[in-house]
Amino acid sequence: MFCFGIYNSSFKLAIAAIIAVFLCLPSSYAQDDNLKYERFRIGEIKDIHSGIALSPQDENIVAISGNKSAPVYIYNWNDDEVINKFDVENWYAGSSIEYSANGNYIILNQLFYVDWLVSKDKKVFFVIIDNNGQRILKIDDSNEVKISRDEKKAISLSGDKITEYDLASGKAVNTFGLPEKGFGFALSHDGSFIAVSHEPREDDLKSMPQFKKNKQALKNALKYKHQITIYSYPQFEKVTTINEFYDNIYELKFRQDDSELYCLQKPHAKAQTGGLYQTYLNIIKTANWEPIRKGFVSKAPYQPDFKLSNDGRFFGLVSQGGKFPELHIYDYEKNRHVDRFEFSYRLIESDEEGLVVADNRPTFVFLPDNESILMAFGNRLFTWKFKQE
Repeated sequence: MFCFGIYNSSFKLAIAAIIAVFLCLPSSYAQDDNLKYERFRIGEIKDIHSGIALSPQDENIVAISGNKSAPVYIYNWNDDEVINKFDVENWYAGSSIEYSANGNYIILNQLFYVDWLVSKDKKVFFVIIDNNGQRILKIDDSNEVKISRDEKKAISLSGDKITEYDLASGKAVNTFGLPEKGFGFALSHDGSFIAVSHEPREDDLKSMPQFKKNKQALKNALKYKHQITIYSYPQFEKVTTINEFYDNIYELKFRQDDSELYCLQKPHAKAQTGGLYQTYLNIIKTANWEPIRKGFVSKAPYQPDFKLSNDGRFFGLVSQGGKFPELHIYDYEKNRHVDRFEFSYRLIESDEEGLVVADNRPTFVFLPDNESILMAFGNRLFTWKFKQE
């Protein structure tokens, strides 16, 4: 942080004039090369948005979470109307947000300001609410929480245990022990599989030719790498372990049609060879559980949001440009970059609705037309029609 002193009244007047100029500047400076966007605000000026999710029940409805004591907003983006808002928890750095399969529940996941520097898993708390804002369940010290396809159970991973909770009673009803410490999991949309990221198995590594004579490589793999194992659900029977080693896995997510599994990974701080914020998204085909070569790279300083459009044509990934956060859009099948949105801002900026507050962690959803995106950044929302080619 840099500090400076104001020494006389003339200097004070000069500073005031500079600030006044900044405050009067128009807010449409961003995206000078792409004007097909609108910026607006819901809620109070102090509400910083940290998560956004599209409702499976009504594609005109999104749920938006925020940091500190900001409420969860239920917002009709088509009519530009806040339908409801709920005070759920005090999220200092914010929360991500996700709907259950049929849209009857919302899961909120605690976030941190620093995601990468610790290079280790963090247990956080999760809160499940219904569409009326009623708290159904709070789960502390968990790596991941999902809701089953039939919306009767919440599934939580903590260390080497997966626990199922009955949503009607809030009580734990079943526990499944993992052979090793887990870091996160994804539940397939059809409810048939659970993909778990975990510590490598030493016995498996020792049987591989590349580690038999290289003890240092074995040591590094055990210390810095992760594996992914697939289990059937609800039987919890092992299906296979993916034939690949990954860096620290921060998120697993199944594609909407379950044909692919996405793996968001970042090298451990002591095992990095590229930039500090280089993050990789790898893809696994679920037909044979084999990794494929296609993937994406982000330079975001926080855990980047990523999503596939509803029709599967486009892929969005938050990254970082030279100065500002960006949303990159790709033609998914061709693996080709087609457009980007730069979340540029000024240090002191205001518009007709008041002060513009920026943040460094954008979040977004594809809208039903598959040509437009609703984005949250700081205390503002954006709608943007991206280029198709």
